[in-house]
Amino acid sequence: MLQDIALLAKLSAGRPDIEAHKEGHDNLFVFKDDVGADECKVCEEDHYLNYMKMRAVSSNIRQDILTPESVFEHIFIWMSRIVSANIFTDLSQHVNVALTGTAIQSSYLDRKRWYAQRAIDNCTLQTIESDCCSLTKPNLYKEAWWRLDLGLVMTIQDITIYYRNDFLNRFGGYSLYVSNSTAIPTQEELCYKDNSILLTDVNLNPTHVCPSVARYVTVYNRRETPKTRDWYDDFAVLELCEVQVFGCPIGVYGYGKCTNRCSSKCFGGNCNAATGHCFYCTPGFFGTLCTHECPRNCKDKICTQDTGVCLDCEDGFFGPSCLPCSTGCIDPVCNKTSGNCDFCEDGFFSPLCSPCSSGCVDTVCNKTSGNCDTCLTGFYGSDCTQTCPVGCEDRCDKATGACLGCLNGKYGLTCDRRCSDQCKNGKCTQLHGKCEDNINVAAIGIGTGCGLVIVVLVVVIIVMVRRNSRNQADGSKPNQMTDMTEMDGRRTNDPTYYGIGESGPHEVDSDRYEGLDPRTVEQPHAYETVQIHL
Repeated sequence: MLQDIALLAKLSAGRPDIEAHKEGHDNLFVFKDDVGADECKVCEEDHYLNYMKMRAVSSNIRQDILTPESVFEHIFIWMSRIVSANIFTDLSQHVNVALTGTAIQSSYLDRKRWYAQRAIDNCTLQTIESDCCSLTKPNLYKEAWWRLDLGLVMTIQDITIYYRNDFLNRFGGYSLYVSNSTAIPTQEELCYKDNSILLTDVNLNPTHVCPSVARYVTVYNRRETPKTRDWYDDFAVLELCEVQVFGCPIGVYGYGKCTNRCSSKCFGGNCNAATGHCFYCTPGFFGTLCTHECPRNCKDKICTQDTGVCLDCEDGFFGPSCLPCSTGCIDPVCNKTSGNCDFCEDGFFSPLCSPCSSGCVDTVCNKTSGNCDTCLTGFYGSDCTQTCPVGCEDRCDKATGACLGCLNGKYGLTCDRRCSDQCKNGKCTQLHGKCEDNINVAAIGIGTGCGLVIVVLVVVIIVMVRRNSRNQADGSKPNQMTDMTEMDGRRTNDPTYYGIGESGPHEVDSDRYEGLDPRTVEQPHAYETVQIHL
């Protein structure tokens, strides 16, 4: 504040046409006529921002003729401007780049009072009596426009408009454009279009976010016949009291300060004046700050800024990330969107020229369907990708997978069932599981029974022979078998004949053995010469 007062005091020194008044609120300087060339000398010595404050005041004074009768009125008006517009406060909080621009409009009602430059004098009073507003000629034209030239391309963040109070019917339906040319407004970049349905919906002090890099700002309105809204004024009229454009010069950002450098990867060095986010990226990068690299196979290294998807691919690559075409493509070249190949090498099939199944003989298949002519052992299916059942002896049917033979001990279409244990060598028919050679259980039983009978007979014969031999040793018919009845009789009368295992007295008569000739060779018993053959 003190710096601003000192500046104006210096400017007014030696100038009787500039008077200072103390009104209890602030130091108020009333310019009785044009400030003149001395203004520029002061600006060379002080900060550019102070010059903007001076210009905001003096640009309007040049157009005014102050008479003694209107001095008090202008004192009041300029005091209001100073307070409301904060001319003598630190404007670094908001960099209004419109203040350095020049403005023109489609028509003028009064070129000395309500000319286009009034809308960028930093006065936000919204009454026509304040001489803060620009005004096009009313009741005459169907089209009206006001255009601001910033002098050079700026990074624009948002735009605030102050329209004349109470004239909603004139402001409704307006459009706001930003551009880098002075073309017809409807051909420029539209930032905002008012589509208020009701009269009360119209905002006379709107702020529109228009992140862009532009030199020109245009407010435009048009009236159709018949009118789009019945409450619209019949003619197009613009009554702009102030248009503020907040932004930064190219290459810097920081809302209200513009002291930070934009990312070096921002295309043209342009970034959002508030956030520093790049509007566009230099080729090969994407992201809000353009710090991520695009996929390496993007054509011309260009990809979308938000997702990094390639806009186009180099030859031999396809898809949003430009992946390599299939190695099976001839050349290899494929459709850049689908990846489909025009033609495939041998061993590959369409549409992507994928490799034929490893189950195909010689890895060769139909180039359209991928079907194999013949499958390797152990595989089946049209493309030979399915394995035969584990019970198959060798191969299986190419279409169904049914085994053409079973391993030993298995049967069934897929050889998953076991043959009966009664089957010779575990072999049975594949379809029904019947044994090929049965084991003869009856023959085994008969043979076993016969063997037992023979063994019993042999044992009986041996017993009888031994008994017969005993009889011979006793001197009775050594070579003949004694009648069993007779033997029973003898046993009854003679205890000597008790059979084996029978109890009875056995007294040894030594005299009976004395008659034997020691040299007599005893004949072998009959059972000692019998050979048993089973």
